[in-house]
Amino acid sequence: MKIVFITDYLTIGSGGPRFLFNVLKILCKSLNWKLVIVTGYIDKDMKREIALTNGLIELVLLDIFQPYQSRVYPYKQPFRCLRFLYEAAKVLNEVMNETHDKTNTMVIHVHNPLPNLIPYLTTRKIRSKRISIVCTIHHFEETYSLDSMLSKIISVPYQYIIETNIPCNVIHVPSRYVKETL
Repeated sequence: MKIVFITDYLTIGSGGPRFLFNVLKILCKSLNWKLVIVTGYIDKDMKREIALTNGLIELVLLDIFQPYQSRVYPYKQPFRCLRFLYEAAKVLNEVMNETHDKTNTMVIHVHNPLPNLIPYLTTRKIRSKRISIVCTIHHFEETYSLDSMLSKIISVPYQYIIETNIPCNVIHVPSRYVKETL
C-alpha cells in the first residue's frame, strides 16, 4: 500500500500538515506501508525528521514556495501556485504509473486549498485505476481577512463551489464550522 500526501507547505510549526504527517507516519510504520510526500516547501526540521524514518517516507520536494515564516501565503504567489499544481500533478502521475497495479493499492491525500485542486487535474487517470482520494479542508477564509479585492473575488467561488465539490472519496474536515458549511 502506498499513500501519497500532497501539501503546499510542510513545516515543524504548521498545525494541520504537521498533524497529518504524524498520523500518516504512524499508520505507515505500523502497517508497513510506503508514504510519499509531495510538497512545495519544507523546513529543515521536517527534512531531518523524514531522514530519520530510514526510507519509510519518500520526499518529493518541488521547492516552489517562499519560506513559510515569510507569511507570503500561496494565494499571494499565483504563478508559483500554477507551477506547484503542474509539478505536483506530474509527480502524482509518475507515482501512479510506477506503483499502481492489481497487487499494489494506493491512497492520495491532498491537503490545503491549493493541493485540493489536483484531483480535478488527474481525475480521469485516478478513476481508471480506482485509487482512493482523501481531501482535507481545514477552514474557509473569511473575506475580511484577505488583503486584496482580487483575493476576495476569487476566494468565495473557489471555496464554496470548487473546493467543496472536489472529486474525492472522503472529505476530511477537522473543524465543526467547515463540516456544517459543507
